[in-house]
Amino acid sequence: MGLDADLHWNLLDNGSWFGLVLLHQDENGRWTSAVEGTFRFSLLLSDVPREILSDTAKQTLDPLQRRPLSSSDANRFPWQSGTQMQYGVLGVHDNGFSSVVSGWKAVDFLSDGNTGAGHAPNWLLAAIAGSIGYVCNDGTSIAIRIGDLFYTHLLYNGNLYSGKYFSEGEEIGQLKPGSFSNSCGYASQGSNWFHVHWGFPNTGSFHVEGWTLSLSDGKWRRGGETRGTLSWFQAGGTSPPSCPTSGGVILYWNAGYNCSNDKGNSGFVQVNVVVELVSREGIVVAVAAGPTATVVSVFEKLD
Repeated sequence: MGLDADLHWNLLDNGSWFGLVLLHQDENGRWTSAVEGTFRFSLLLSDVPREILSDTAKQTLDPLQRRPLSSSDANRFPWQSGTQMQYGVLGVHDNGFSSVVSGWKAVDFLSDGNTGAGHAPNWLLAAIAGSIGYVCNDGTSIAIRIGDLFYTHLLYNGNLYSGKYFSEGEEIGQLKPGSFSNSCGYASQGSNWFHVHWGFPNTGSFHVEGWTLSLSDGKWRRGGETRGTLSWFQAGGTSPPSCPTSGGVILYWNAGYNCSNDKGNSGFVQVNVVVELVSREGIVVAVAAGPTATVVSVFEKLD
């Protein structure tokens, strides 16, 4: 089994995850067991009382009953509707947990919790309905699998256990802010920043709220729009517009080249030609014009 002679071993380094196992003790005290994906597992699962597991939870836990996701099935972004998180600089990368899910990929979405700027608060939501089928808890952070999705970097709460069912959009918990490192995940980020390491099967593409992520180039596409790393995505609605990064002086609505706002406009002012600079009685008036706006600024001249 690959164990050292001194028998020093642990599940993470020396074990492999084969899925859920159900144990049943009959009236004579004898135990039987079954691993998920077998017919015997389905039979034992069906006997679990409804007050312990609902019929919906049983269906999502049983691979023989679970409806596989198709490319047309749309996940939702796993944060509060109307707020945004930023697509991490690593783009598409390995999910990890290879003993649990082989070959899966992941993306990072991060926020500083600045709701005044439209950034997502620290509430991670279920992207699609399902039950927890795997939990990694190292005492620092938690990673869970729900159906064909992985959520990594959670803080502990009492709902993070195998078999717990979440409806789509239901709050799973909070993400761990700041930098940390342990066997269930690590992050290097500011003290007020947090991110979800969001994993999924390596099927070539991943679909969320009308966006399609290409796992080959790491780009998100929707209609004629393409977005890459460091772009902000809004859950439950239209994502913030793509901001220009060249062409004269550009004034953005928010920091970080973020044009999102609730005023219904483009979220930026672009000027590149100074038309007039007039000084009268200690007051300087600067008029600048560009392709998207004319800006008038008034300054008081200081001696």
